[in-house]
Amino acid sequence: MQGQVQYLNDYRTASYGEFNSAESMKSGHYGKGPKGYRRSDERIKEDVCEALFAHREIDASSIEVMVKDGFVTLSGSSESRDLKRRIEVEIEHLPGVDDVINEIKVVKPSTSSRLS
Repeated sequence: MQGQVQYLNDYRTASYGEFNSAESMKSGHYGKGPKGYRRSDERIKEDVCEALFAHREIDASSIEVMVKDGFVTLSGSSESRDLKRRIEVEIEHLPGVDDVINEIKVVKPSTSSRLS
């Protein structure tokens, strides 16, 4: 059974190449899909949410994400301007994202919450 799995993996690699390898991403044609291809807004939103979820330095629990025609709108609140910008930078390079509209408000933690 393991031989069959290895054969299938070897076949996929030989036929289609390494889908997410660093080498394929360096190629001059990375990110160019077939004519008329466009990632769906739902798929872009999923990628944005996963990127924010997986980032070790971003607490996205107060961020809302909306996507319309490749334009990502972020709303909600952040504790600092640096974090607000970092969230935008983290997602602007994702496939299908044409622009990021960052409507996140910077809200400093209240004195009472810092004391507890």
